[in-house]
Amino acid sequence: MKSILCLLAAGLFTALSFASAEAISITADKDAYIQSGTSANTNFGSALVDQVKRQDNSIYTRKSYIGFDLSGVGPFSIATATLDFNFVDSGAGTTLAGTTYQFEVFGLINELFDSWSESTITWNNAPANRTNNGLSSMMVASLGTFSLTGKGLGLYSFTSPELIDFLNSDTNDMATFIIRRNTNQPSNSQNYVHAFASSENTSIAGPTLNVTPVPEPSTLLCVGAGLIGIGLLKRRRG
Repeated sequence: MKSILCLLAAGLFTALSFASAEAISITADKDAYIQSGTSANTNFGSALVDQVKRQDNSIYTRKSYIGFDLSGVGPFSIATATLDFNFVDSGAGTTLAGTTYQFEVFGLINELFDSWSESTITWNNAPANRTNNGLSSMMVASLGTFSLTGKGLGLYSFTSPELIDFLNSDTNDMATFIIRRNTNQPSNSQNYVHAFASSENTSIAGPTLNVTPVPEPSTLLCVGAGLIGIGLLKRRRG
């Protein structure tokens, strides 16, 4: 009996140790921004920054698309997740330092369109894109908003329960995020274009997805039971 209890304890301890998985940092597999108007057919996939701006009924609205390969996460649930952006000075337009801008992160829920390419995506062919600042409500889900003041320079980490749920609902090991600015251009004198480093930027880290995967409870039970069974089998043979 004592040996069996030791086997039980060892099996459960080993199984539970899987629950404290280390965080995984995933760099963007692809990213690009799109722009309306005369640039609607132009691809910006090789740009060093991804740009976002809202200026309704103009040729200057921009949205950014980011794709992450989730195959490295394995068959585990995600307990925590953050999207990291390094906002940099785009050098395009001006803004007052105290002006607050709201941004929104969307997840592409129609996985048939996760195959977009950063070398061919444009305003006219981007999945779920609509006129002005619009996105198709049938193809995307809002994962939350965040705000920046002025140019918002520096690292910003975004997280939300919706982000974690979106990642856990993935079925094709690819996640597409769309970043847009909800705040319309305040005035002609405040026409700043926000930007964050892209994956093509060699001096500043591009978009990064940080996740902490953990096994499902059923997985832990199976692992523990399997270890206990192996131990009992060896004991009988001995």
